[in-house]
Amino acid sequence: MQIGHWGVWALVQGVAYATAAVALGAAWWRYGRDVVMLAVGAMIYAYILEATFVCLGAYKYSDDFVPMLPGHVPLWVAVGWGTIVFAASMTANRLGMSWWSRPFAAALLALLLDFALDPIAVGLGFWTWREPGTFYQVTWSNFTGWLLIVGSYSFAVEALYARWLKAPRPWVDGPSKRREGAGSAKAPASGADAAAAQGARPGGLRELVLPLVAIVPALLLCLVSHAVLQLAPSKVFGDSGTVSGTVFAVVLTAIVAVIGYSLPRLSRHEPLLPELMVVPVAYFVLFVLLVFTTRLQCHTPELRVWIPLLCCVVVIGYLWPSIDVLSRLGETEEAKAALATIAARSAQEHFAARKLGSPEERPLAARVLSRIAEKLTPSEVAAVAPSIERSPRKS
Repeated sequence: MQIGHWGVWALVQGVAYATAAVALGAAWWRYGRDVVMLAVGAMIYAYILEATFVCLGAYKYSDDFVPMLPGHVPLWVAVGWGTIVFAASMTANRLGMSWWSRPFAAALLALLLDFALDPIAVGLGFWTWREPGTFYQVTWSNFTGWLLIVGSYSFAVEALYARWLKAPRPWVDGPSKRREGAGSAKAPASGADAAAAQGARPGGLRELVLPLVAIVPALLLCLVSHAVLQLAPSKVFGDSGTVSGTVFAVVLTAIVAVIGYSLPRLSRHEPLLPELMVVPVAYFVLFVLLVFTTRLQCHTPELRVWIPLLCCVVVIGYLWPSIDVLSRLGETEEAKAALATIAARSAQEHFAARKLGSPEERPLAARVLSRIAEKLTPSEVAAVAPSIERSPRKS
């Protein structure tokens, strides 16, 4: 079976719009409108950059796509691009990394999807590069650009939340806290519970517009990094595939090094969020379907081997925050209860040893104990101990 030209066009655009609708609708229900604005901001940011590169003549989109935005950018490209950035950023934020290192993980997750997307898109004529590259006619600078673009936007959002608002990030604090906090009529008394409730209230105007404000510093950061890492080397060493490939390898190695340094401490016990997984899984199915049911199966048969393998790596990357949860799906309820009891007892003994029992500290201890009993195995309690030791203690 082979899908026709217009069938491919309809399928690709349908997947882009459907995944965006599911991801954004679930994010609105689970977190609130300010998190949806993160995706909207990513879509606007994507459109500005796409229109800029098209106007500069770097590549050209097929005229068959409708609707077409000003600047000759298809609407589905901005929507799908923004949804991928949104899913990658949300997944990176669930890895337990520091705020400055999360953009590296988001950039790598988005790049993995683009590695599969671009060869397929160019092969099917979705867009055409002015100067075709050596990787299935895709330039290495395109992949460097993905790393810089996604990392710049994610870094701008994280920096503004950490340095400007100095407020809890709704996509880090967890879904239940925001929904329970927004719907609860009972106000906490004081201390840590009051701080938690402060982060649980629905976002105000600043939280709502922050993803839009982040577009400006993200564009500046992206343009500066593009000039330093791509334009400058091409001026000095010449504009060749070897130079752009070397720059990409250096940037990718630096990002992998940062993530590799944080790998032992990455969170693996976060709850599985289907609305985030729908993005990589939907594109996984789309890519595999395209390489097996279009002219690509004849022109580039090797894609039928490494595209599915790459898509498996993508899915594992997006599943990483919930790997431990998935590994325990087969456990009986009795085993889970016994495990939670052992973990809670171990944590209580640690709290007793640290004398973490003052009235101000008890709400903190209760929440940490609840989190440990719910998510950690006994062997993981030791990994939590350093953060407990850094908790405020009454002298």
